Amino acid sequence: MQFIVPKTVLCIVVVLTAVCIQFTSAQKVLQLERAGSLKTQKIHIGESITFKLRHDDAGWYERMIFDLDPDTGYLNLEGVHVHVDSISMIKAENRPLVPTLIGTALQAGGANMILFDVSRGLTWDKERGIDETTVIAGAANVGVGTILKALFRNKVFKVGKRKRLRLLDLDFGGPPPPLKS
Repeated sequence: MQFIVPKTVLCIVVVLTAVCIQFTSAQKVLQLERAGSLKTQKIHIGESITFKLRHDDAGWYERMIFDLDPDTGYLNLEGVHVHVDSISMIKAENRPLVPTLIGTALQAGGANMILFDVSRGLTWDKERGIDETTVIAGAANVGVGTILKALFRNKVFKVGKRKRLRLLDLDFGGPPPPLKS
């Protein structure tokens, strides 16, 4: 029992040291850029992406990024090597939080209105029956919530003239490169 605490502390120190070393090393990212805009979206190793390939009618693929090679331009996506130029579209995960929450709340509230009124009309208050206005209001809530979530869904990033994908190697460690004279 007396050796558990030092072993646990040692294990925590080793894990934290390994994490700190990993974060201070280079980061490789896939960057989504838009011409004329300073806003970029970075996708790191370990994140999954949904993309569509050029000249491939198979549809959308969803893969996790295992490694990026900025020198050759290849992405290692779960063992499949894909060149960055062969990606024609990518679904960007930039769904705004507030419209998504409001849409989900409207859908859930509308469904609750419908279910409560139907169950009340069939069990407790049989002589009054099902109230049509409550069911219509609940259906309107579900519809408005669905439309709101559809309007603010994940955007499709079409790679082309104005939008591009770049592989970046952000290396902050090591000596600076030699100056050319």
